[in-house]
Amino acid sequence: MDSKKATYCALVFIMLLDLVYFININSSSSGMRNQNGMGPEYFPNILAILLFVLCIFSIVDTFRKEGKKITVSNLKYILFTIFFTALFILSWQVIGMFYLQCFLYLAILFTVYRWNVGQRSVTLLINFSISLFVTVSIWAVFGLIMNFSF
Repeated sequence: MDSKKATYCALVFIMLLDLVYFININSSSSGMRNQNGMGPEYFPNILAILLFVLCIFSIVDTFRKEGKKITVSNLKYILFTIFFTALFILSWQVIGMFYLQCFLYLAILFTVYRWNVGQRSVTLLINFSISLFVTVSIWAVFGLIMNFSF
C-alpha cells in the first residue's frame, strides 16, 4: 500500500469520527447554555473543530509529499486483533461480565502473539498469570478504589 493512500484513509477515518463526536456533543447538551452562550459543549466543540482543521492541513501536507511503499509484515495479527477487539466489545455489551471477558481477551491475545516462542505450557502459564494480574489490577483500581462498575 502507498503511504499517501494510508494517510488519506486514516485522516478521513479520523475526520468521520470527529464529525460523529461533534454531532453527538451538540445533540446531547442542547438547552444547557448559560446567559453567555457557553455551555458544556463549548470546549469540546473547539477541540473537534481544531482536530478537523488539523486533518485538513495534514491532507494538504500529504498531497505535497512523495508517496512511499508500505509493507505490513504482521497483517494477520493486526486483522485478528481488530476482529477480536470488536468481538470483545460486542460481547461485553451483550453478555456483561467484564472482568471474566477481560481475562479471556487478554489471555487469548497473549497466547496468539506468543504461540511461536516455544515451551507452550510455560508460555500458557505466563500468559494466564499476566492476564490474571492485569484483570485483578483493573478490578482493584476501578472496582475497589474508584467504586466504578462495568
